[in-house]
Amino acid sequence: MKDLLARLVGESEAKQLGIQGGWYGTKMSGTFVTGPLASEEACMKAIHLIPEPAKVIDPEAEEKLAVAAAAKSIHAIANAQARSAYQIGRKVRV
Repeated sequence: MKDLLARLVGESEAKQLGIQGGWYGTKMSGTFVTGPLASEEACMKAIHLIPEPAKVIDPEAEEKLAVAAAAKSIHAIANAQARSAYQIGRKVRV
């Protein structure tokens, strides 16, 4: 999902920034991504025309995440078994 905002840059701010005044599409960080446009409506239309960023899938990273998740699961199972064995041992000794 795009998190872009329509923002009006007035003449005084535009002069400070060295840009034209008008409506700009901005990221949440304030980075300009489109503009200047004459109206908020035109700015919103321009924002909706910007495509969603593509998700880059790194096969090696995906594999590493899967291995890490499996190792975490195995570790959790081993801990649970150790706790169960300890508790059973304590009950038998009592």
